[in-house]
Amino acid sequence: MAATSSIDQIPPINKAWTYSEYGQSSQVLKFNTSVPVPQVEENQVLIKLAKYVVGASKVAATASTRKLDLLRSLGADLGIDYTKENFDDLPEKFDVVYDIIGEPERAVKALKEGGNFVAITPPAFTFVLTSTAAILEKLNPYLESGKVKPVIDPKGQFPFSKTVEAFSFLETSRASGKVVVYLIP
Repeated sequence: MAATSSIDQIPPINKAWTYSEYGQSSQVLKFNTSVPVPQVEENQVLIKLAKYVVGASKVAATASTRKLDLLRSLGADLGIDYTKENFDDLPEKFDVVYDIIGEPERAVKALKEGGNFVAITPPAFTFVLTSTAAILEKLNPYLESGKVKPVIDPKGQFPFSKTVEAFSFLETSRASGKVVVYLIP
């Protein structure tokens, strides 16, 4: 059991699973982002979990034009370019909406009646994360089979000697996946 108030202290795979397991509107989780995190990261994990773990028949995700192909390659059935269309104006409504950008009014408009809304945004409150081992046990078959795997940004791989550059790249919020610092060449 661990208490935290910072998003960077929880492994992303655990964050996404926690949202899927407890995605009831009465159990919304919010996090404080004290470090820059590319907003697409949660989508990347949530798409895989929605498809393979939760069993969603259709997954829609929003992204900028340049990241739509990435979301589709991860399994999103519907890629919505938020620079060209408003997801909340679409005629199709959704069973579950995960808000990772802090626009709950828009997200709620995209819900079907009786749907679930999950906010994954600042500001923070302290909560207790339980059953980490159980979560990892449930995820392990998907990780081992390769159905769920991290997306590493092709430009986001750095040797240890360039750690400062890795953080600079992360701060641009342009990473399309994980930024990796290799400790051993």
